Amino acid sequence: MKKVVLIFGSISGIIAAALLMISVPYMLNGKFQASMGWGFTSQVIALIPLFFGIKAYRDKYKGGSIKFINGFGVGMLIVLIASIIYAIGWEISLMLNNITGEEFMAFMAECEVKSMTNAGATATEIARKKAETIAFGQGAYSNPAFRFLVTMAEMLPVGIIISLVSALVLKKKEVLPAYN
Repeated sequence: MKKVVLIFGSISGIIAAALLMISVPYMLNGKFQASMGWGFTSQVIALIPLFFGIKAYRDKYKGGSIKFINGFGVGMLIVLIASIIYAIGWEISLMLNNITGEEFMAFMAECEVKSMTNAGATATEIARKKAETIAFGQGAYSNPAFRFLVTMAEMLPVGIIISLVSALVLKKKEVLPAYN
């Protein structure tokens, strides 16, 4: 199982990190809303190998049958490896773009101001949200360990859904030999 999890988790993580690195310059050029959609889509694309990882484990190591819970477990381990690589990719992206976590959150605050202004939010609501985002960037998000965990958690919801669906689709009961 370790081999399958490492191989397919690494493939998913490398895809996720590569797609993230492509999107960061796009995001920093002010097209944040589009890049959030891109971020979600890229995670779904990156986690497609998860399905094949569960299938490979079922076919190569479990004799062609697997229970739902075992398939889900393999899927979640693949998500864990992929998330670690994705978070490393985020830290590398910050370094390559010469931006700190604090600066990124200040950038996010400005994006939120534009979005909230376009949505007709009040000046008070906008000021409160901007202050919260900047405070988060100056506080917890400036800590690399915390930022790493937060980034890893970004893939978790998508990973859970894809693991559940894949485990349901791929589950097979063991076929018992027929007696004559």
